[in-house]
Amino acid sequence: MEATMQSEMIVRYQSMAVWSQRRSGEEISRARGGYRNPYARDRARVLHCAGFRRLQGKYVLPGLDQGDLMRTRLTQALEVAQLSRGLLRALDALHSPHAAWREVMPDPNLIEAIAFARFLGCTPMGKGGEIALQSWTSDIGGYQTDAQAFRAVSALECYSERHGLDLSRRVLLGCLAYPAAMSSVVGPHGTLPPGAFYDEDAGAASWLMECLSPADAERFLRPALPAQSHHAGKAGTPSWDSSIVALASEIAHGVHELEDGIVLGRIGPDDWRKLMPDRAWANAVDVADHTAVSEALFGSSELRRRRAIGALVNAFVVSVEVDEMVGLDSPLLRYQASLMPQARLWLRQLSELVNRKVFHAPELAPTLSRSLATVQAMLQACWADPERCLPAEPLQRLRSLKTDREQRRCIADWLAGLPDFQCLRLNHHWQS
Repeated sequence: MEATMQSEMIVRYQSMAVWSQRRSGEEISRARGGYRNPYARDRARVLHCAGFRRLQGKYVLPGLDQGDLMRTRLTQALEVAQLSRGLLRALDALHSPHAAWREVMPDPNLIEAIAFARFLGCTPMGKGGEIALQSWTSDIGGYQTDAQAFRAVSALECYSERHGLDLSRRVLLGCLAYPAAMSSVVGPHGTLPPGAFYDEDAGAASWLMECLSPADAERFLRPALPAQSHHAGKAGTPSWDSSIVALASEIAHGVHELEDGIVLGRIGPDDWRKLMPDRAWANAVDVADHTAVSEALFGSSELRRRRAIGALVNAFVVSVEVDEMVGLDSPLLRYQASLMPQARLWLRQLSELVNRKVFHAPELAPTLSRSLATVQAMLQACWADPERCLPAEPLQRLRSLKTDREQRRCIADWLAGLPDFQCLRLNHHWQS
């Protein structure tokens, strides 16, 4: 019996050890370097890469941030990383110690590395910049922020010669937010690109699949809804780690950006009062007094508002559950983090309110148009005169590429990484 248990433990260890491997096959050995596990190294690589540093110069709502509400993509990344850790603590404290999914509970460094990396595909100039890049690349696979983040860590960022940051397999799997090739889900021309990874990065996705069974690999990369002539398809569910970060991102959007909308005066008490949570759930998570929460959110006391936001965040975090997907062998694919149905419904309502009142408000149209025009002009200038516009490194890379498709993707890769102020400065210089 004891020999059998030891054998099972060895097999389990070996099966998980492959997830710490790197695509380069290299492991950097440093003096007294054993104090860090592979995922701590991954977190450090993401945290110190150029793309992550530039997030502090990419504003969520360019031109509209006020006072202490200087909301950048870096702010969002830190919020999502913190919430991801909170979800880990809730899973550990509030669920059975014998749950099968505990064998693949992620290291906090691993989950933060994924959370940080998922923002590396954010464009400069907010939504306007994203729309401009989508239009520029519409006939070469499109531009999608999660696809660009996966491309950044697997190919673009500088840590290895050919594999970007050369992250461990499990972290890179977590960065694959939408596990389907773009060509398998892209819709008719003119439609927004769906969540997917670019076909150019299929090699990295294939490497991730090498340690899965053929059946698991095929199902994981199979679209949940294939593309049709009249509509785009839809990727399947991501990995266990990725689902935790995705859930943290949803909570951040529905609660922290709700606070931003309140501070900016775009969301008022009447908007809030229309959204009532399920009473039994609200009682269980201590947010049942809707009137008291409303007074705290919309009153004059910043302290009370912050505490109310904290209570809302906690209500969602402690509502985390684990779903099990049938027909998958790997525990990293079989489990998914989710919310209780009552919590998910209310979070969806809050997110829709934030989108309607903050991100899709009609008064944002002039700012969106200016951002769109800026990035469109830059793309056109780079294509017309790359010798003048591109720095030495991207220009050298552009010269080495043979097809228009590759060259246009190269320009998109470079421009997508710029912070807002550099876009404005370069565009002004090029137009003068």
